[in-house]
Amino acid sequence: MSGSDEQMERRTFVKTGVLATAGAAALGSGVAHGLPEGMTTADQMIIEHDCAKLINRFHHLINADLSSVARDDLFTKNAELDFGWFKVGPGPDAMRAPLADRAAKMRDEGWVVMNAASNAVIEVIDGDHARGVSVDTEWRHVYGDAKVSLPAPVPLPTYIGYWTDEFRREDGQWKFAHREIQYTFDEQRWSGATSADYPEGLILSHEEWRKQIGVETQ
Repeated sequence: MSGSDEQMERRTFVKTGVLATAGAAALGSGVAHGLPEGMTTADQMIIEHDCAKLINRFHHLINADLSSVARDDLFTKNAELDFGWFKVGPGPDAMRAPLADRAAKMRDEGWVVMNAASNAVIEVIDGDHARGVSVDTEWRHVYGDAKVSLPAPVPLPTYIGYWTDEFRREDGQWKFAHREIQYTFDEQRWSGATSADYPEGLILSHEEWRKQIGVETQ
C-alpha cells in the first residue's frame, strides 16, 4: 500500500452524523470490495457476525469490570488495546495487571460507567483476517468514593469516539488483533475539567481535524 493509499485508508470523515474511516465507509456500501476470493456470502456473513459479536462482548465486559476484557478468547497472543491515553499489551497476559490496577482505582472512586457500541461495520479480508469500525458512546458518573448508589444520575455523554479494529482468526476463533479508539467529542476536555486521563493534545485541534477529514485549512 502506498503512502497516499494508507493516508486515505486512515482518513476520517463525518457522514450522516457517524464517524468512520474512509475505507470502512466504502466497504459499507457492499460494492467497493465484494467477496474475498473463494468465499461465499454465507461465509462472509458468519465472519461479520463473529467479529461484531466480539465488539459487543467487549463492551458488556468493560461495563462490568475493566479488567475482565483481558481474556484469551477476546484478544490474540500479541494483541494491543489502545485507549489513546492508556495502551496495554501485547497480549492478554500483559494487559491484566495494568487493567486490574485501573479497575481498582475506578472502584475506589465510585465510578459508574456505561458504554454503548453502535454503527459497527466489518470488512472481511480473507478467511483469517478482517477489520472494522464502530462508534462508542460513554456515560459516566463518579461518586468520589466507593459508596455507589444505583441508578446513578444521568450525565451528558463523557465522550463519543470510534474504535478501529483488526481481527484475526487464532486457534480457530476470531479475536481482536488490535483495538484503538479516537475521540471525536470529549465532555471533560471541553468543560474545563483537568485530568491525567485526558492530557493536552489528545483531542485534535480544529485545524488538525480539518486536515484529517481532507478539508484544506484557509
